[in-house]
Amino acid sequence: MNRFTSFFKKTLAAAVSAVMLMGSAVLPLQAAAAWPTGPETASESVILMDADTNAVLYSKDPDRAMYPASVTKIMTTLLALEKGNLADNVTMTQTGVAYAVGGSSNLYTQVGEIFTLEQLLYGTMLKSANDMATQVGEYIGGTVEDFVAMMNARAEELGCTGTHFNNACGMPDPDHVTTVHDMALICQAALKNEAFRTIAGTHSYTIPATNMTADPRSFDNHNPLLVNPDYAYPGIIGGKTGYTDDALNTLATMVSQNGITLIAVTFRAADGGTAATDHRKLYDYGFNCFEHLELPEREFYTEGGYVTVPKGAAVADLTGEAFTDDNGNMTTAYAYADHKVGTTYMSAEDAKAKAEYEAAQAEQGMTTTQHKTNATFNPELKVEKHTNPLLIVLGILGGLIVLFIIFLIVMAALRANQRKKRRRRRQLKRQQQRERERQNRR
Repeated sequence: MNRFTSFFKKTLAAAVSAVMLMGSAVLPLQAAAAWPTGPETASESVILMDADTNAVLYSKDPDRAMYPASVTKIMTTLLALEKGNLADNVTMTQTGVAYAVGGSSNLYTQVGEIFTLEQLLYGTMLKSANDMATQVGEYIGGTVEDFVAMMNARAEELGCTGTHFNNACGMPDPDHVTTVHDMALICQAALKNEAFRTIAGTHSYTIPATNMTADPRSFDNHNPLLVNPDYAYPGIIGGKTGYTDDALNTLATMVSQNGITLIAVTFRAADGGTAATDHRKLYDYGFNCFEHLELPEREFYTEGGYVTVPKGAAVADLTGEAFTDDNGNMTTAYAYADHKVGTTYMSAEDAKAKAEYEAAQAEQGMTTTQHKTNATFNPELKVEKHTNPLLIVLGILGGLIVLFIIFLIVMAALRANQRKKRRRRRQLKRQQQRERERQNRR
């Protein structure tokens, strides 16, 4: 009996240990880890942002208004692609040709020379031609002044708060400023335009002879992470360089690896190599230290559904703040270690579908997996049961406890029966002894 008791005690202890281990796997026992330490960067103003979640992974003075130089041309190109037609013929006017002079990056265009809008945009992004960028502005806006107003309106629409453009090409102007954070938002919008990605990622381009120039014009992209073997970075999509004496070296780039797209913007680097080195450091940091984390029931989110967090982080480490507007649409901002890591948006229709889904879960009393169809909850969709591993272990533990109790009851009954038998044997012996004594007296 003692051997059986010892066995059950050991089994019970093992089951309890299993529950404790399972609990540690299911429930976080430690606080969220600190935000990974970023690299040392030499540029004066720096940002690294996830293009999909808006999470700022690294920043240094990100909201300081500074001169962007030719990085401005990202906005110019984006607006032209949104408002114009690449096949349009554009005739150069004195407005654009005024920049076709020494001391200004240009392609020496002439008044009356005809280019397609596509050719002008390649000249704008790859050669950084101020004459072509300015002509694009006049063509799209009617006047450069009206185009600049469009640039500022588009910036405000994108959520920029420290931006004021005053020309289409980025030439020095005290009132022509932006921030690295605002420029990252502009790059984020540009990335959604496939034509922009094609132009920004082109290594070299040739404009054939025109109505006024017999020789073709060939030029290379200036982006060091794209074309310079010393700085080339895997997954580079494109970007734009800039330089003026006041702005120093500016650089905006975009890189995609393993389903994550990051944007880096740096202002006021001492030289182009320093800016490129900063970008490489930022991307190494971003791709090595962070990952996308999918949120529960992601299928219900109209936009979003995942966040950017340090590798190894869990959903339980996040905090969220939800806001519902008057129409029932819900926006939730998520944070990790006091860093904003992503925002989700749920339309009123999807919010209703999610509420119905959760109500069905509660009613059925079990965890279900369900996918929305046309953002409408369908009660006839297949419901799959998911068993929590912790519940399995608890069930096993409960069964062992019941068995142990039954064992104790049985053993107690056996012991009682054995005591009863021993008493009867002793009584029988005494009776037999008395009977022998009587017989001896006779």
